[in-house]
Amino acid sequence: MATQASAATRHLVAAAASAIMREGPNLLKLARKEQCLALGTRLRSKYKITYQFYRVFPNGEVQYLHPKDGVYPEKVNPGREGVGQNFRSIGKNVNPIDVKFTGKSTFD
Repeated sequence: MATQASAATRHLVAAAASAIMREGPNLLKLARKEQCLALGTRLRSKYKITYQFYRVFPNGEVQYLHPKDGVYPEKVNPGREGVGQNFRSIGKNVNPIDVKFTGKSTFD
Protein backbone atom coordinates (compact mmCIF):
# COMPACT_ATOMS: atom_id res chain seq x y z
CA MET A 1 0.00 0.00 0.00
CA ALA A 2 1.44 3.36 -0.99
CA THR A 3 0.28 6.53 0.77
CA GLN A 4 0.93 10.24 0.52
CA ALA A 5 0.92 12.04 3.88
CA SER A 6 1.13 15.74 4.63
CA ALA A 7 2.59 15.36 8.14
CA ALA A 8 4.28 12.68 10.23
CA THR A 9 1.83 10.63 12.30
CA ARG A 10 1.89 7.41 14.32
CA HIS A 11 -0.61 4.63 13.50
CA LEU A 12 -1.76 1.29 14.81
CA VAL A 13 -1.57 -1.12 11.88
CA ALA A 14 -3.41 -4.42 11.38
CA ALA A 15 -2.14 -7.43 13.34
CA ALA A 16 -1.39 -5.31 16.44
CA ALA A 17 1.64 -3.56 15.00
CA SER A 18 2.60 0.10 15.06
CA ALA A 19 4.03 2.27 12.28
CA ILE A 20 5.12 5.85 11.75
CA MET A 21 3.89 7.57 8.62
CA ARG A 22 6.40 10.14 7.51
CA GLU A 23 5.62 13.25 5.50
CA GLY A 24 5.59 12.52 1.77
CA PRO A 25 5.28 9.12 0.07
CA ASN A 26 5.19 5.99 2.25
CA LEU A 27 5.17 2.28 1.43
CA LEU A 28 3.65 -0.43 3.62
CA LYS A 29 3.62 -4.10 2.65
CA LEU A 30 0.60 -6.09 3.79
CA ALA A 31 -0.31 -9.69 3.00
CA ARG A 32 -3.96 -9.27 2.08
CA LYS A 33 -6.07 -6.92 0.03
CA GLU A 34 -8.64 -6.73 2.84
CA GLN A 35 -6.01 -5.41 5.26
CA CYS A 36 -5.00 -2.71 2.77
CA LEU A 37 -8.59 -1.66 2.19
CA ALA A 38 -9.47 -1.55 5.90
CA LEU A 39 -6.39 0.44 6.87
CA GLY A 40 -6.62 2.75 3.86
CA THR A 41 -10.27 3.55 4.52
CA ARG A 42 -9.55 4.32 8.16
CA LEU A 43 -6.57 6.54 7.35
CA ARG A 44 -8.43 8.30 4.55
CA SER A 45 -11.38 9.19 6.75
CA LYS A 46 -9.25 10.34 9.69
CA TYR A 47 -6.22 11.98 8.04
CA LYS A 48 -7.49 12.78 4.52
CA ILE A 49 -4.60 10.99 2.81
CA THR A 50 -4.53 9.53 -0.69
CA TYR A 51 -3.59 5.88 -0.95
CA GLN A 52 -3.40 3.12 -3.50
CA PHE A 53 -2.49 -0.51 -3.34
CA TYR A 54 -1.15 -2.78 -5.98
CA ARG A 55 0.28 -6.23 -6.60
CA VAL A 56 3.81 -6.67 -7.95
CA PHE A 57 4.40 -9.93 -9.81
CA PRO A 58 7.79 -11.72 -9.87
CA ASN A 59 8.41 -10.54 -13.45
CA GLY A 60 8.08 -6.90 -12.29
CA GLU A 61 4.60 -6.28 -13.69
CA VAL A 62 2.40 -4.04 -11.51
CA GLN A 63 -1.36 -4.58 -11.21
CA TYR A 64 -3.26 -1.73 -9.53
CA LEU A 65 -5.96 -3.09 -7.25
CA HIS A 66 -7.51 0.01 -5.69
CA PRO A 67 -8.48 2.52 -6.99
CA LYS A 68 -8.31 0.67 -10.29
CA ASP A 69 -9.00 3.66 -12.55
CA GLY A 70 -7.57 6.36 -10.27
CA VAL A 71 -10.92 7.51 -8.86
CA TYR A 72 -12.18 6.27 -5.49
CA PRO A 73 -15.49 4.35 -5.56
CA GLU A 74 -17.50 7.06 -3.79
CA LYS A 75 -16.61 9.59 -6.50
CA VAL A 76 -18.28 9.64 -9.89
CA ASN A 77 -16.10 9.13 -12.92
CA PRO A 78 -17.82 9.96 -16.25
CA GLY A 79 -16.35 6.90 -18.00
CA ARG A 80 -17.05 4.42 -15.21
CA GLU A 81 -19.69 1.80 -15.89
CA GLY A 82 -21.82 0.50 -13.03
CA VAL A 83 -21.44 -3.14 -12.05
CA GLY A 84 -24.39 -5.06 -10.66
CA GLN A 85 -26.79 -2.12 -10.82
CA ASN A 86 -30.54 -2.61 -10.90
CA PHE A 87 -32.46 0.51 -11.79
CA ARG A 88 -35.55 -0.22 -9.72
CA SER A 89 -36.79 0.56 -6.24
CA ILE A 90 -36.59 -2.05 -3.53
CA GLY A 91 -40.37 -2.45 -3.62
CA LYS A 92 -40.17 -3.73 -7.21
CA ASN A 93 -37.78 -6.58 -6.34
CA VAL A 94 -38.88 -10.03 -7.43
CA ASN A 95 -40.19 -12.44 -4.82
CA PRO A 96 -37.58 -15.23 -4.59
CA ILE A 97 -40.23 -17.96 -4.60
CA ASP A 98 -41.46 -16.73 -8.01
CA VAL A 99 -38.10 -17.46 -9.65
CA LYS A 100 -37.20 -20.62 -7.77
CA PHE A 101 -36.48 -23.55 -10.14
CA THR A 102 -36.83 -21.31 -13.23
CA GLY A 103 -33.10 -20.91 -13.84
CA LYS A 104 -33.30 -17.15 -13.29
CA SER A 105 -31.76 -15.25 -10.41
CA THR A 106 -33.55 -12.74 -8.22
CA PHE A 107 -31.23 -9.99 -9.45
CA ASP A 108 -31.88 -10.57 -13.20
